[in-house]
Amino acid sequence: MLKKQFSSRLLTNPSSGLDNLYDTVCACTRCGACQQVCPRYQETPLETVSPRGQNQLLRALLERKLKLTDAADALADNALSCTLCGQCTLACAGKVPTAQHVVEVRRALQVRTLPCLLHALLNLRSTSPRFFAFLLHGILWLRRIGLVALLRGCGITRLPFLQWVNYADTILPKRARFFTMSGKQKATSKKKLVYLPSLEAQYFLPQLAETTLQLALHHYDCRVWLHMPCGLFDYLYGDLHQCRHTVKRLISRHQQEQLPPVLTDSIDVFRFLQQMPRLFARYPRWQKKAQQLAERVLFVTDLLPKKLILQKDFPLPVTLLNSTILAQNPDERKNTETILTTLFKQNFINCNQPQPFLPAGGYCFTPQADVKFFGKEAVERLAAAQTKTVVVLSGLAQLEIETHLRQLYPCAQALHIAEIGEATYARLH
Repeated sequence: MLKKQFSSRLLTNPSSGLDNLYDTVCACTRCGACQQVCPRYQETPLETVSPRGQNQLLRALLERKLKLTDAADALADNALSCTLCGQCTLACAGKVPTAQHVVEVRRALQVRTLPCLLHALLNLRSTSPRFFAFLLHGILWLRRIGLVALLRGCGITRLPFLQWVNYADTILPKRARFFTMSGKQKATSKKKLVYLPSLEAQYFLPQLAETTLQLALHHYDCRVWLHMPCGLFDYLYGDLHQCRHTVKRLISRHQQEQLPPVLTDSIDVFRFLQQMPRLFARYPRWQKKAQQLAERVLFVTDLLPKKLILQKDFPLPVTLLNSTILAQNPDERKNTETILTTLFKQNFINCNQPQPFLPAGGYCFTPQADVKFFGKEAVERLAAAQTKTVVVLSGLAQLEIETHLRQLYPCAQALHIAEIGEATYARLH
């Protein structure tokens, strides 16, 4: 029965306002607007890979015109081909949430998206966060003494289940280190805030965590929740039971600390926490608690002063790399573009031309990913606009685009929006 394999209701908040899976699938009119912006369709112009093709396949399944057992392999390949960028939803007149449909198909088919070892490692962050930190610290130490370089030199990482190691070793900083709270100053404000650093900020980009924390200290007395997963990995790559369990731990801690605002440096985490209450549609008590947390989630741009004055020079012109998971809310993107337009004026290259794009959410670690295609295409668009500063909204996007820029366009740099935000505050002395 398909009811056992597919959730009847979408678990994330679709832009169309509909929340029934079949209704949102039927909202697709097959106009083809999504094909013009789909990165996978541009690379491989196959109808089944296109967003409307994904929707029609799912509709055929729900209407029992197609048997899941007969098309399982083809469905799995198509679902894995999607980057979950959500560009199709932004271009769609009906705002059909195709990325959410793909996630439902992956979950129904129990498709393993990430390589087994990488999945097991990242899964530890949800089940045993402190052991994950200990294990990751050991892995980074082995990397610093040259073990990973030796494995790559010997060709061991060319094995299918270890190929992701090559990409991870390429994008991570050579001297990756953990974020710590040593030497941090407290704000004079009595208002409380909790900073929930993303995985990248806590373990690989401590400068991002430090900048975000400093930005928060302009307004709040800030506490940091280290080793606290948000549940986004479980939602995308795990199962819903584990996802709810991870989110419940986060909600319980939020309740214990008397419902403070929660700040994040990742646009993906921000959007996931905002949509989190839908995970508990059948659990009213937990849904109420989740809603209390969702209403208090902040992104770094929410901390910027009303009067924006740039206090630091950045190489010009500037553009925005809009890489997010499951489609960014148009209002959020407009807010970020307004900030950058205010700060850089005519030196901010807006979306009048096709924007540079990189898949988010670790897509480039999947076996189906064509890293060179997406990286080369993004850099070509940046170079065509003569971009010198690329603004990103998550740590993973920063790591990935910096790697491509170093290889293909070294005269440009990537900066997180938090660094731009911190530069809007005047120096005290």
